[in-house]
Amino acid sequence: MSTRHLPRAIGSRGKTALEIERENFEKSQHVAITKAISATECPVKEKHARTIVLGTFKDHGAGLYWSIGGKLPLQGNPIIAWKFIHVLHKILRDGHPHGTMYQMKHVRKPNYFSIERSKNNSFKNHAILKELAKLWMHLKEGYGKLISCYCKLMVEKLNFHRKNKEIPGNLNLSDEQFAKICGADVNNYFEISVEMLDYMDEILSLQQAVFGSLDMSRSNSMTNSGQCRLAPLILCIQDSCQLYDYIVKSLFRLHSSLPPDTLSGHRDRFLSMYKRLKQFYLSSSNLQYFKNLVQVPGLPDEPPNFLIASDFSKHVKPVAVVPDEPEPEAEPEIEVEDLIDTSVSQPPVQVNNFGNGFPEVDERDHIIERLTKEIQYLRSEIERLKLEDQKILSAQKEEIARLEKILSELRLSADRSLKDNDELKKRLKQTETVHVGAATKLADAEKHAKGFEDKFKKMKDIYQKLREEHVSLLRTNAEVTKKLDAEKRTVAEKEQLLKESKSEMDRIEQERKVIQESLKQSADETSSQLAMTMAKNTDLPKQTKRLECYIVHGLVLECKCALKVHGLILKPHTNELDFDVHVTLSAVTLPEACSY
Repeated sequence: MSTRHLPRAIGSRGKTALEIERENFEKSQHVAITKAISATECPVKEKHARTIVLGTFKDHGAGLYWSIGGKLPLQGNPIIAWKFIHVLHKILRDGHPHGTMYQMKHVRKPNYFSIERSKNNSFKNHAILKELAKLWMHLKEGYGKLISCYCKLMVEKLNFHRKNKEIPGNLNLSDEQFAKICGADVNNYFEISVEMLDYMDEILSLQQAVFGSLDMSRSNSMTNSGQCRLAPLILCIQDSCQLYDYIVKSLFRLHSSLPPDTLSGHRDRFLSMYKRLKQFYLSSSNLQYFKNLVQVPGLPDEPPNFLIASDFSKHVKPVAVVPDEPEPEAEPEIEVEDLIDTSVSQPPVQVNNFGNGFPEVDERDHIIERLTKEIQYLRSEIERLKLEDQKILSAQKEEIARLEKILSELRLSADRSLKDNDELKKRLKQTETVHVGAATKLADAEKHAKGFEDKFKKMKDIYQKLREEHVSLLRTNAEVTKKLDAEKRTVAEKEQLLKESKSEMDRIEQERKVIQESLKQSADETSSQLAMTMAKNTDLPKQTKRLECYIVHGLVLECKCALKVHGLILKPHTNELDFDVHVTLSAVTLPEACSY
């Protein structure tokens, strides 16, 4: 026994053959994952990715990939994050079917190696992908936007497979399987068409971001940086081919059951998707990097018309053919040698030498088992390619049948044209025999033509006169129309003046009424004042008489005073009447007395 293998032989003491096999398997997977997801800006090597995919079949899931990949600096190195998602996409497509279900979970702190522990301590892996998308979307340059778009695509893919568990990760289904999944309910076709359109939108967003980053970074498909970014688009092309076929079939099925107005949104989304997908295929087919890696399909010049049911017969499924690479053939032997050198072949010999009695593990059994699985996988791939080839052949046969039908129709039309040609030749011979009679008829026809020409000239002169008269009538009609318009305008102006004068008269009449009312009020006031004046005039004689009495009384008093002065004595009067008489007498005699 060599000293090189002694520590491993001693370290393997106390372990069963299954534990040793598990440990060696985890080591080989760890090496493949770390080599595939390296920090070097170059595409993931197919041999490492293939080893990881085959490991999911042995591990019955992708738990080990999440355990090892979760320890990588996904949030610190964009190249590692980009390659991690790329390998994850490969596992979802070509890995073990349980791997797709296991992707519904992730290890938040992957500090364990066994599948059982990772399953018991796992959470929804949407959180990791969504967190990566949110983190890298803030990096506007480089891989930031690409990682964000790729994470969103993976989340959409996982959601799609979570809702449609019968659809495998590589989306390969026969028409019978797809019809069985959707069933007879139109609502199922409606929902799955919307989900596939969402899935396709994420694919197209990723390819748009990738090609946009190539233009900005001035990279091309023959540089390592360009190939690193373009490599995931091969998987996107394969997914988009299947999705396009399912979407077209679903929409034709929906249009056969629902009114066209209900599906106008679906048609608009499909038309936008068709234009972007066609441009995607065109751009990819022109890349030198894709020439030997994938055969990019093409879409028809015009999108299918879902309103015409017969257009479904013209639909041909696009198929992206990925040729087999010769490199993976030699790779398993290298990996087997590594496994023999590092872990498995020597420990059983040392175990027997130390007398522990553990059963010897034959490495050839592992190789046989592994190659058997690989053969099964290759057989499934061959069957898939055969099915695709059969579909292509059937489509080509239908196309050949259609072309043969067109050819037969063309032959029939050619036979008909030959028969028509023979008939025309016969008619030509008959016309030659009748040519002599036709010459005489021609002379008669010329005479008739001259007569018709003279009639035509006369009719032309008459027409010219009628035309001139018509023109003159049109001119007079225009003048009359102008005069009529002028008269209408004057009448309208007069009517306007009449309306204005009428309104002015109404205003004057209202003012007259107001003045009349004011005069009436003033007359009433003057009449009342006159009545008061007349009442005062009736009281005036009485007041005058009374005033005269007061004056006479004053005179009497003055006379008395004067008489007293001259020694005259007046008798007192008892009543007023006598007083008045006496006053009058005194008034007569008073001047005389006063004269003295």
